[in-house]
Amino acid sequence: MITDLEIFPGEASDALARVYVRLPRPAGSEATLAGKVSGPYSESARTLPAEFPLRELDPGSMLLAEAIITEPCFWTLDAPFLYRVSVELRDKSQVIAAHEELWALRRPSKTP
Repeated sequence: MITDLEIFPGEASDALARVYVRLPRPAGSEATLAGKVSGPYSESARTLPAEFPLRELDPGSMLLAEAIITEPCFWTLDAPFLYRVSVELRDKSQVIAAHEELWALRRPSKTP
């Protein structure tokens, strides 16, 4: 299990949504993030899940990766769609920790 992992949304529209994974960079390592976001999944509807790879970005003191979900399905009470976020913390080619969770992608609130 990876501790201190943060999953959060970025820009989102009916066409695409950005999902970010952030983790403090372990001291003295050459660690990287890898993984994918897959979905949508729903207990109340039939879905055709797709996979969206996490692509590492260069944030400096943090490890940061982004997945771009095309044609996202947002979570609502009437349509509780979820995505599975699977993350690996790697040092060179070796997986040193992993994390997986179901995550709700919510439509961004409109600001006045």
